[in-house]
Amino acid sequence: MAREQLTTAETRAHILDIARKQFFKRGYSGVSINEIVEALNVTKPTVYYHFKNKAGLFAALVEDAYSCCFEQRKRAVDEQSPAAEQVFQVIAADFAFCLAHPDLVRFVLALTFALPEERPVDVREFHKRDYEFFLKIVERGIERGEFHCIDATEAAITLQGLIAINIMSFLQMDQTPEFLSSERARLLSRVLLNGIEKKPENTK
Repeated sequence: MAREQLTTAETRAHILDIARKQFFKRGYSGVSINEIVEALNVTKPTVYYHFKNKAGLFAALVEDAYSCCFEQRKRAVDEQSPAAEQVFQVIAADFAFCLAHPDLVRFVLALTFALPEERPVDVREFHKRDYEFFLKIVERGIERGEFHCIDATEAAITLQGLIAINIMSFLQMDQTPEFLSSERARLLSRVLLNGIEKKPENTK
């Protein structure tokens, strides 16, 4: 029984992996379920056993892509650590996920910036979940007196944007893996937290 369950799980994962590559190359409307079946080298009933139709398969791909990244992020961030350390942890976690799963991250980015007709699944809830995760880090820092922040919501968006633009640069600009290293994540967290504005000198 355990072997059958493992085989079933592996088959589902294989279908997701191949279908993701097909959708990424040609878009949702450019790929038929028959073409996915042909690329998989399995029967159509096998695909339909795991997914009701093409829309169901694509929806599962979207949820899997966003959830994998989100779960790694949750595991990486220690809520008991200083808020500044949590900022580093979340940047480093997302960078590490991109290095380990670049195709999955490309798929997520393609969804994020796709035209409406190429994005049949509403991804706003996934983006909202991500944003709320970043917001909680900022709010914890404020509540503990570790952060002095004019606007927590804007700070969360800034953190989210910093991660996204660096990952996009890595994937699109032929950056080396060091670009998403833990050391660079530490540097970026310090730049974000310290800011670039000159601090006024203390006056007596």
